[in-house]
Amino acid sequence: MLPSGIFYDCGEGTRFVLSQTAGKPSGAHTQMAFVVEDLESEVEELKSRGVVFEDYDLPGLKTVEGIVHRPALKAAWFKDTDGNLLAIMQPIEPLH
Repeated sequence: MLPSGIFYDCGEGTRFVLSQTAGKPSGAHTQMAFVVEDLESEVEELKSRGVVFEDYDLPGLKTVEGIVHRPALKAAWFKDTDGNLLAIMQPIEPLH
């Protein structure tokens, strides 16, 4: 049985579905992440369109200009208009 909702084709055969829920978004964890080839360029483009990126200063997770740099990846988080936490990420090592 396929989930009900709106399907989005993303390219190279990938897609995702958004389904309506009665739950309330907590914004406490990443709901969806998008892989990009150049994270810094994507962050700047989104900022120019008004997207506000989250800043974190936690043990093991500190953003600099909205971006966290980890050995395996770079990532940045922002909330959509409903409070869902979304991310864009650039793997440094190949994804398995």
